[in-house]
Amino acid sequence: MVSTGLPVLPPSVTAGARRERCVLPGEAASVPQARRFVRQVLERWERGEYDEAGTLLCSELVSNAVLHARSEVAVELVDTAEGVLLEVTDDSAMLPVVRRHSREAGTGRGLWLLDQYSAGHGVDVTRAGTGKTVWALLCPEVQAGEEGADAALAMWLDQVEGL
Repeated sequence: MVSTGLPVLPPSVTAGARRERCVLPGEAASVPQARRFVRQVLERWERGEYDEAGTLLCSELVSNAVLHARSEVAVELVDTAEGVLLEVTDDSAMLPVVRRHSREAGTGRGLWLLDQYSAGHGVDVTRAGTGKTVWALLCPEVQAGEEGADAALAMWLDQVEGL
C-alpha cells in the first residue's frame, strides 16, 4: 500500500453557499440512492454539466465507504465559487490508499477516477469526529457517453498493464 498524498483540506466554502446533504445507511443499496440524490440536486441547481463526474465519483466514494467503513454515509454537495464540491463522510479513520490490482480486478480504481473526474480532491479529517470526509471538486463537462467513461476505463487499463 502507498500513501495517497491527498491534500488534507477541501476548498474554502463561503457562508451562504448552496448545500444539500443526505445521510444513508452503510449498505450496498445506498449507492444508487446516493447517485439519485446527486443527480436530483444538480438538476435542481441547474448544474447539469457536473452530472457525469458527480454520479460517477459519488458511486465510487459511497461504495468505498460502504465496503470499508461499514457505517452511515453522508453525501453533501456544495455549490462553491470554484464549482460543485462533493463530500462523502463516514465513521472510519482509515484513509484511502493507492492499491495495485490486476486488470481484471473489480476494485482499485477509486483514486484514479478522482484524478480523472475532479479538479481537485482530498481527505478532511478535521471535522468528521473519528471518521473522515473524502471530497472532490467536480469537473464540469467531462467527455460524454462512450468517449467519457469508456475512454477513461481504457486509459486506466493501459496504465495497469505497465505496473
